[in-house]
Order: sequence, then C-alpha cells, then structure tokens
Amino acid sequence: MIVGVPKEIKTAEHRVALVPAGAESLASDGHTVLVEQGAGLGSGFGDEAYRAVGAEIAPAAETVWSRAEMIMKVKEPIEPEWSRIRKGQMVFTYFHFAASEALTKAIIKSGCVAIAYETVELPSKELPLLTPMSEVAGRMAVQEGAKYLEKVFGGYGILLGGVPGVLPAEVLILGGGVVGTNAAKMAAGLGAHVTLLDISLDRLRYLSDVLPPNVDLLYSNRHNMLEQLSKADVVIGAVLLTGAKAPKLVKRADLKVMKQGSVIVDVAVDQGGCIETTKPTTHDQPTYVVDGIIHYAVANMPGGVPRTSTLALTNATFPYAKKLARLGWKEACKKDPSLLLGLNVVEGKVVYSLSRRLAMIPAEVYLADSSLRIVNVYGLEALAVRELSHQSRSAVLDQLARDVYRPYASFWKGYMGDEARFREWAEASLFASDHPVNTNLAGILNLRLDSLFTASANWLVKASGRRPRGVWYIVFGPGWTDMGGFTDGTMLVDLSKVEPDREAFELKLAHELTHMVHGASTGGTDPDGGTVLQRTISEGLASYAAYVYAAGRRTPAQSVGYTDAEWSWALAHERELTTAARPYLGSRERADLNRFASRSDRLVDAGPPAVAYFLGFRIVQAYVAKHGAASWTDLLDLPVRQVLSGSGYPL
Repeated sequence: MIVGVPKEIKTAEHRVALVPAGAESLASDGHTVLVEQGAGLGSGFGDEAYRAVGAEIAPAAETVWSRAEMIMKVKEPIEPEWSRIRKGQMVFTYFHFAASEALTKAIIKSGCVAIAYETVELPSKELPLLTPMSEVAGRMAVQEGAKYLEKVFGGYGILLGGVPGVLPAEVLILGGGVVGTNAAKMAAGLGAHVTLLDISLDRLRYLSDVLPPNVDLLYSNRHNMLEQLSKADVVIGAVLLTGAKAPKLVKRADLKVMKQGSVIVDVAVDQGGCIETTKPTTHDQPTYVVDGIIHYAVANMPGGVPRTSTLALTNATFPYAKKLARLGWKEACKKDPSLLLGLNVVEGKVVYSLSRRLAMIPAEVYLADSSLRIVNVYGLEALAVRELSHQSRSAVLDQLARDVYRPYASFWKGYMGDEARFREWAEASLFASDHPVNTNLAGILNLRLDSLFTASANWLVKASGRRPRGVWYIVFGPGWTDMGGFTDGTMLVDLSKVEPDREAFELKLAHELTHMVHGASTGGTDPDGGTVLQRTISEGLASYAAYVYAAGRRTPAQSVGYTDAEWSWALAHERELTTAARPYLGSRERADLNRFASRSDRLVDAGPPAVAYFLGFRIVQAYVAKHGAASWTDLLDLPVRQVLSGSGYPL
C-alpha cells in the first residue's frame, strides 16, 4: 500500500502523523511511504531522517494526496485539502465531525473512507487514540490558564500556586475524564486549590483515590457548578461525549457570577465547546474577552508542544495504521471491533451513528440501593426504528412488537392498550419524519437520563432519609404526558413530549420522585387519600421539593409551573382562591380533581389553572415558616389534615 503523510497546514500546527521509526516499519513491510517535504520539521524530524529509513520525500502536498491509498494526518482536513481527497482513499486522522457540518459534507462528497482517531474505542470504553492528546491538552490547559491570569495578559493578576501567607488560585474543572484528570494533577501539583465536577459517581470515587488532597470532587449539577464558578480564577472545560457535540454547561448569563479577569480554557472546543461563549481560536490569536472573562479556545492545543505531542500520538496510532496498511480497511475493521468504531464515513455514507450509543443503554438500571428500577424501553424503540429503516415497515413493526411491547406488555396495556393498538400507534407515529426519535435523539441521549435519576434519587435520600421505591418506564410513547404515574405506582417518562433540557428534566424528576416517596408513605393509610385536599398537598409538596432541589435556580412561580403574572394574580387573590377551594376539599370526583390539578382547568375563571399546585405550595411554605427549613421532609409521612392544621394556612 502507498501511505501518504502530508504536512499539516492548520495554523500553528507542527505535529506530524508518522515519525521516522514508523516509516521504517511500514517500509520494511513492503509499503511505499510518501512524506511531504518538511512535514516533520516542526516536530524535530528532518527530511533526511525519513529518507534514511526508506521513505520517499514528495515535493508538494498534491503528490502525496494524488498517489497515496491511505493518508495519515493529525488534524482534520481543512478547506484547501478537501478537493484533494479521492473516492475510496483512506484518511486516518482526527475529524471531530460534530463540530463542523461543512467538513462532514465535504468528506461525504469526497467518497473517501474516513477513520477518526477520536472514535476508536476499546471494550473498556477507553478512547486509546484520544487519550494521549487529552493528556497533553489537560496539562497544557493549566499552563495556559496560569499564563493568562497574569496581569500583563489581561488577567486577574494572581499566581496559580500562591505563596506562603497568600491563598492560591481556585481552579474549577468541568469533567473528570482524561483531560480533567490530567488538568487536576497539573493544577494541584502547582499548588492551586482544585475543584473537579463530574456526573459519574463511580468516576468520582475512582478519582478520590488517585488525585492529591488539594482536589475537591463534587457531583456535577447546575447548583454546584454555579457556586464554584463564582469562586473560580481558572475554569477548564473538559467535557466529552464520544462522537457528539459537547453539552453547553456554562451559559453566557453565567459569566456574570465569575470574577472579572478570570480565565476560561475550553478544551472541548474541537467538539463545539462546553461553554456557550466558546469560539475556536488559534495559537497565533489564542484568546478573546467576553463580559470581562478571558477565553482561551485553541482547537489544536497539543500542536503548541509538537515534539511531545507527536511522539505521544504516534505511539498510540501507529499499531492501527500498520494494521490498516497490511489488511486494508474492510478486513482490519472486521478483525478489530475497536477500529470498526473509528469508521465514520464510507464512500459517501455516514456509518458512525447513534446506534453505538443506543446499544450501550442498559435495558434496566437499579438505583437507590436497588429500590428504584429504571426500564429503558426507549433505546429498544430507537434501535428498531433507526437501524432497521432499510427493512420493510412490517418487519420493523414485528421487531417493535417482539422487543418493545411483549416484554413490557403490562405497562403498555396500562398506558396505551393491546398489541394491535400499539402497532397502529407505532406505524402512525414512530415512522414520522418529525417524531423525536428521528429529529431529537442526540439531544435526548445527551441528557444522560440514568445520571439524572441518580442525582435526583441520591438528593432525595440525603435530604429526607427516604428512598424512592418502584419502577420507571422511559419510552417513546403517544406523548399524553411528559412525566407522571399510574394508579399502581408505576412511573413514566414519555420522551415524545420531553424537551432535551437537562436542568428542567432534573427538576421535574425531583418533583416526581417526591411523589413516589409521599405516596408510598401515606397513600394507603391517610383517610383523605384520593381527595382534592390530598392531591393539593401532594402537588404542593412535590413542587416545594423541586424548589429546594433547585437551590435558587427556580422561583416559586416556576416551581409550580406558573408564569410570573399567574403567580402574582394568585397571591393577590389568595383569599378568593381559598374560599372557592374549601367546598371541594373532601371530594374524590374526577371532575373536581381535574378542576384543581389539570393545566387546562381553572377553579376561578379569571385565575390561573392547576390551582392545587399553588395552594399546596403555599401550605408547605406556611408549614416550613412555622417549623423550620428542613421540616418539609416531615410532611412526607404526615396525614394531609395534620399538614394543613400544622401549617396554619387558612384553607
């Protein structure tokens, strides 16, 4: 095979994809190695070093691209290179397609075989070709953050490690993967005080064993992040979702809580960035300022230390390159499942899809010491609809019935009806081009639902000492509700109606998990069970729990689903509402329950809907005002009449 190594032309990119030792090994295997003149100079490898081991030196990039059957690069092809890529030619490099629609379209149009370093994945979930550059980038992020904190660069003027008698800088790291771990080690080694946030408790437990004592580890939620942002001198974005855009964790409005002259280093920039205000920069012009905050967002950070980076990268990539040269991409990918995951585009077709992530979703998850069971039906639905799209519709419906309906028939019967009704609905809805399974799946997967359930359940256990018990089904259903429960205690998330807003979902989940605990504690013993009063206090308590969970991120109005105007009206007419509500409190009639709890019904014509949420929230507020901030958890076990009398609320 003819293996070509063009010179990198991205601004200030000095790495090279193949060192002389690798060229020698390929040449000894009988392959022709074409290296563009000067390709290795930036990393300290002259043309003679390549010639000496049997490589040919090509005078221009055009020669390399036109002759080579496999191109080895470091960074993604940029626009001047797109026209040089040939149909059927292998291109083995970092692509980061999620960050560039234009690149994706160009590669599809070229007809090449694109194998991306960043999606090659081992069975252990390690990304072996991303790891070495992530190690470099994590360490560099600290160096760059420390530099731009200096006053001469516009920074706050603080020394990262401090000195005796002066506190060190505060470094906040978002993400505990390879980048985050290396950044934490580097910053801690320089004497900074480091806080690292991650959404995986297992990862945090591991990091607690391997990181130094001046690194604090926190579960990543918005409350913790905002609190740490206000203290941080350097923020390092180190979030990675394999093959997908990074989530925007820090919004522009969040910059207002940060210190003027503090520094953000967004290492996730090559996947779109995890800071809303991130835009890619170069080593020539690495920074810009937004709202007084210095942003460093160089998309090829390791290119600034090319000797180290080239050696680290080629140590990892060369065994795969050698396999591709010896076997060709088809046979190599067939024999190596890790390399198969690196295959992104083949002759105009995108082959790296969401199917890999769907296949990784466990069918069932147990949380809260196994008292809470999560059934992820939606993954099975999405796999059938998306991955069998080339088959007949009846074949897909048969698989949906076999894998999705029948194993969970009791749930579907309670939510929708029998199998015939399910098939009828699936054919009319799931195949529609505008259904969320086809339009919004990436956003839904990026919610990382299991982690949100873990966070909300753990918070409720810690706050109340009670564990939510029961079963949740997560499905793409008819969208009659976004989240709620059945009479038997089974709970539901219908992703057909859920917006992929991580924070909103997390708070709604805290609301519904509180319902589970409250219902389990009092549902069978309270003489007022099933009445309007019980529903009112139940909705108020769940809304108040979500308000506490939000820790200042939600107003009372938002916590009960009201606009500011609706909340203001309700407060101004509270006596009118309580007077109108009083005659219904003992009723169990469906019409009366709807009048209080339905978002489409109103107790008072001029008032807001779902008044049960408002009145219940006000009852809990009154109870807490009398008995203390933590007393809301007591209400989980009290009969509702006792809650009302204990609150002193005039209902």
